[in-house]
Amino acid sequence: MEINRKQRKELDALSKEVFGTSSRWQKVVDKGYVELLTEEKEVEYPSPTGGENVKNTERVPVLNSFGAKQIKRIYHTVDSIKEYMLEQKKAMDNVRAQIAQIQEQERKKKEQEALISQTLNDAAGRAI
Repeated sequence: MEINRKQRKELDALSKEVFGTSSRWQKVVDKGYVELLTEEKEVEYPSPTGGENVKNTERVPVLNSFGAKQIKRIYHTVDSIKEYMLEQKKAMDNVRAQIAQIQEQERKKKEQEALISQTLNDAAGRAI
């Protein structure tokens, strides 16, 4: 793993943002990580209304002959871990933006309800 100091600092900072610790990227490059093998399977559920059964495709774990879940170990290079962390950061930023947008909408809704409530209270106070 030959990288210069500037690249290491950049990867440390990116790892701190994505994983919460600056050295996690090194562990992923050295030791890899475990991922659960899954497959798409059509699952049938009883209908809640008592009619025809509902069929749905879901991702379920792949099982071996003994019924244990199968896993695979994934290894990254320095370049691939950087790409992976950038993708994760982008996904996290999108989620944060959506959360901020929802919170802003809720704040505006509460302000509007408070304004309507204040207006109704003022109108009721004048009528009495």
